[in-house]
Amino acid sequence: MPEKQFSVDDARAVDEFIDALIRDPKTANPASLSPELADFIRTLLHAEHVTIAHDVQARVWRKAYIAAQVQRLQQPTVTSPARGTLMTTNPMTLTRRSVSLTNNLTLLAAASAIVIFAAGMVALSSMKPPPTPTAFGSSNQAATPSLIPTEALTATPTSSGVIAQPIELTATAIISEATTTAAAQQTANAEIGQTDSTLVPSATFTPMPFEPTIVPLQPATTPTVIPPSASVAPYIPPEAFDSAERVAVNSTITGQLTPAQPYLAYEVEIQEDGMIDVIGLTADFPINLSYQYVENAGGGGGGGGGGSDSLIPRAELVAFVKKGSLVRIVVSSLSGQNGSFKLSFYFDQGKVLDTLHESVSSSFDATSTQFRYYLFTGNPGAQIDVTASALDGLDLSLVLMEVSSTGGGAAFSIGKTITGCTTPTMSIFCMDDNSGKGSDPELTNVVIRSNTLYAILVRPVTPGTGLFTLTMAEHAPLAIDQTAMTINLNSQLRRNAVVFTGKAGQAYTLKATVNSGIQGMQITVLQNGYVLLTGQVGDTAFEQQVTAIADGPVVVIAEYAVGEQDDVAPASIEFSLSSPQ
Repeated sequence: MPEKQFSVDDARAVDEFIDALIRDPKTANPASLSPELADFIRTLLHAEHVTIAHDVQARVWRKAYIAAQVQRLQQPTVTSPARGTLMTTNPMTLTRRSVSLTNNLTLLAAASAIVIFAAGMVALSSMKPPPTPTAFGSSNQAATPSLIPTEALTATPTSSGVIAQPIELTATAIISEATTTAAAQQTANAEIGQTDSTLVPSATFTPMPFEPTIVPLQPATTPTVIPPSASVAPYIPPEAFDSAERVAVNSTITGQLTPAQPYLAYEVEIQEDGMIDVIGLTADFPINLSYQYVENAGGGGGGGGGGSDSLIPRAELVAFVKKGSLVRIVVSSLSGQNGSFKLSFYFDQGKVLDTLHESVSSSFDATSTQFRYYLFTGNPGAQIDVTASALDGLDLSLVLMEVSSTGGGAAFSIGKTITGCTTPTMSIFCMDDNSGKGSDPELTNVVIRSNTLYAILVRPVTPGTGLFTLTMAEHAPLAIDQTAMTINLNSQLRRNAVVFTGKAGQAYTLKATVNSGIQGMQITVLQNGYVLLTGQVGDTAFEQQVTAIADGPVVVIAEYAVGEQDDVAPASIEFSLSSPQ
């Protein structure tokens, strides 16, 4: 059955209902929307608050615009518009035809929708800065020019795959939100059902030497850290930090935001060099934390309190800190709502792991910190497994971060936007909750891409006590004409990889077979940020020749050939490598 045309009036009704729900969550369903759609929107906002509201508003206005354009050009309705940019290049590249008065009115309505959407984006920009170009697996890491490919890749179709060869780019190579001319054209073609065989580095496979093997936080959920030069967040007066209440490390306090007190500030004095983890929880409003770091502040100690462990949503910040400094946090609401919150300050001095083969044990107790961190130096091209095993029933999580410096004050947020941070020196590389045995976390086949520092954070999912063991092990790469290597995928581990050492100009035969689980895996072969080969594994094995473009590691990535939000079943894929016959 054809999809119902999504009109500008529909978009306006959804937009107005979202605004009303943000002001008053108890707003009744409007008559202009079906009860099912209204209930669905209410559920989304209840789960994600303001963040999902802006996503939905942007999507419905874009859908209305595309529908109006399609009607104007007398083309079939577009049923799946992209969630991305509203007007990159010209998303509707169809031949112009004669237009009637009715179609002109439709276009005018679409233009009005664009104006309203633009006004909303201007208002939104006052709440958060424009996105900074970032590398894959990093929400805030500055781009490294030497790692950006200066060439795109053109595709040569084969029987079961596509072999890519370098050609000159017509625009800047992609880093996160930047796009090439070819990539923009592919997006436009996708909107109208056309296809293009040109391959370019994309946001899915950002041009970096090596790829993380577990999907990191996506832009929709990865927070943006605002440099100190940016304006303060809404509802946080600049003088808020001056009224900070002193609290102790490894303590938890509770507070209440009211119309008379829309923000509360706290500070912790740091007694030793290490890392601090600040977690804000609330059940009543979309929480916002603003951060300030003061070197060599001096001063005394403070006290703590208690609170519920079931509060949501969560805002979290980790930062390297120095002895004698102060960490200040202001709690406020992104929506201006009031309610209670819980704020925890945890500190750990950390431990350095000397090799990529380590096993260490530690614990959490009621009076100590609720996170531990470990540092190690990366070996480019190495592939490691990291696991954390709870010995007393703890439900643990793992976060692997790239660290360019351990200088005091450098901070990174996990889960929600944190404002007022210094320029970050950490970025999330990959994270996991329960891919391992039982509810244990496990990061498998992680490809180390540089010789910088890496930090492993081990934390209980909810505060608790008990022992745990952290194990890190490096394993050998996929070898030529040797035993095959098997990797696993599941709902928590939607991408995985193997690595082999290539020699410039040497051709290899790569074979991949799905041994169990879903039939339909996307295979991508990368080296130095370039896509060398791509294709899918189906009922028959994927077997293609690939040629290394340089001496060094070649990364073979396998992932489900479905959307990130689609349900998937566990799968097992076997890889083998041989010399061409």
